[in-house]
Amino acid sequence: MGNDMQALLKQSVLSLREEITPFITTKHSRLYLGDAVETLNRLPAESVDMVFADLPYNLSNGGTTCHAGKRVSVNKALWDANRGIRGDFAFHMNWIQACRRVF
Repeated sequence: MGNDMQALLKQSVLSLREEITPFITTKHSRLYLGDAVETLNRLPAESVDMVFADLPYNLSNGGTTCHAGKRVSVNKALWDANRGIRGDFAFHMNWIQACRRVF
């Protein structure tokens, strides 16, 4: 990963590290709701046993599919758009590093 990406990650970690309230708390777990990277960056290091993240599939590329017998767009929003190989790789490295920090 390039120095620019590392600096950006470090800056976002430091600026977001503040108390975060779980969405749901049970006897054995806490569930946080939010952007995966932003939420992970706000958690203390080595404080997590599992991460479940619903990441974009990057399918919003102008294509179509068939739904209920009709042709419909697969475009969801900008968050699901392909950023190219380098952009997608940087995105995935960012969230994976955020996970590694809290594991």
